[in-house]
Amino acid sequence: MSTEQVRDWIVTGVALGLAVLWMYTTAQGPRAAGVGDVRTLEDLGRVHDAAEVYPTAIRDLIGLEGTAEDTPAAVVEAAHERALELPPSRDLRLVVATMAAAWGVESAVREESSAIAPDGDTDSATAQTLEDLERLARGTPIDTVDRVTATLTEIGASSWLIERIRARHWSVAGDAERAAAADRAAVAAATAAIDATMVNYIVLFGFVVLGLLFAFAVPVLRPRLQRRGHGLGPGASPFRLSRTQQVVAGAFIAQILVAVLFGSLVGSGLLAQPGSAAVIINLQMLTHGVIWLALIQRVGRDPDDHRSLSSVLGLGLGATPGRGWTVAAWILPGLALCAFVTVAAQLLSLFIFDPPTSNQGPIELLMGDTGAGTLGLLLLGAGVIAPLTEEILFRGYLFRNLRGSVGVGLAVVFSGLVFGAVHMDPARLVPLTALGATLALLYEWSGTLLVPVIVHGAWNLLQLIGVWAIYHGS
Repeated sequence: MSTEQVRDWIVTGVALGLAVLWMYTTAQGPRAAGVGDVRTLEDLGRVHDAAEVYPTAIRDLIGLEGTAEDTPAAVVEAAHERALELPPSRDLRLVVATMAAAWGVESAVREESSAIAPDGDTDSATAQTLEDLERLARGTPIDTVDRVTATLTEIGASSWLIERIRARHWSVAGDAERAAAADRAAVAAATAAIDATMVNYIVLFGFVVLGLLFAFAVPVLRPRLQRRGHGLGPGASPFRLSRTQQVVAGAFIAQILVAVLFGSLVGSGLLAQPGSAAVIINLQMLTHGVIWLALIQRVGRDPDDHRSLSSVLGLGLGATPGRGWTVAAWILPGLALCAFVTVAAQLLSLFIFDPPTSNQGPIELLMGDTGAGTLGLLLLGAGVIAPLTEEILFRGYLFRNLRGSVGVGLAVVFSGLVFGAVHMDPARLVPLTALGATLALLYEWSGTLLVPVIVHGAWNLLQLIGVWAIYHGS
């Protein structure tokens, strides 16, 4: 075994060891409940409120989980059962108790209060909130609803739940006008969320159908595109094939170490504000990208190759037939193909793994924060930074090298598998692998890395904008 091969396997061994250690460490202890879990419970109430607005025929057509005929007690019971499936949390119990109080289900409020503080030992703010909720459930007025709404805001409750408990407060207080206004606001928030959800489903369904059609059209279109000079062609990789293992394993090691570094920042309390969290997420992705580029440049390239890394990676338009028009023409079918393949892979994944128990970081942030600054930062990271850095490593470098050694088919599959594996999320391994393989095919067919970069960014943006529209849009 040569010195180069020994170095390869040492770096790979370190990468695998760190991966095992990381997975073991993150698997220890229960996952903390987050704002996404709060939204999961609230969704049951939102569906109930929105179902009162939709006609029966429309409810049946779009498949709302709840109907106007569901009793509030049944909705609260469903929320209670859902909360038991999520990580144990005082906040989630408070959400269920608030929903129960809003609909006057007194027994459920008492049950959640006993679970939160079985011996009556809790902080004064929580104790006061629980007392207020029990009084509202009994139909007894409280001094002010602001105490309750302040606690709900602190735990990440949405405007829907806050308006729902305000409606109960003003109703108990005998102010019918304010109660009706709060009730209308709650129903409007719920209906807007369901409307946005259905629009998301319709858009996704449209992309899936278009992607299916494009998949059937590829065998017909590919020969014509190749005759016109589209695609990567038979050329060899511009990188050093012998260094592939070192670069990819080194990039993985760097990813874990950077995650540990930024994880310590999270633990130091710098993520108290969503805007700060968005900044740190973007800085983490930028740090990954800088290290990955340095590895490709210093280790993966021939020192005698003096071309710019941009031209070597195929990030320019110069060698692309049709230039910008060609890149633009690939975006819609590429996005549709990603939707079709990823949705199919998600369905397949349900037969192999349990559904994901948590949301990815940017999505979790968007569920709880409505600030334009946070939204802009997350869109920048998901739409530009992450696609550019990941496409450079996994498609521009890894796929190109594998393509030159094992052929296009295996290169597509293996590069996609590595892309899915480095996210270290078993529940999302199959759809991420499918997405990575599809992006590799788009690179192969178009001949420019700009296509998978733009499609990857557009795919991320669609998901984030969809989440924002459901929980904060109209």
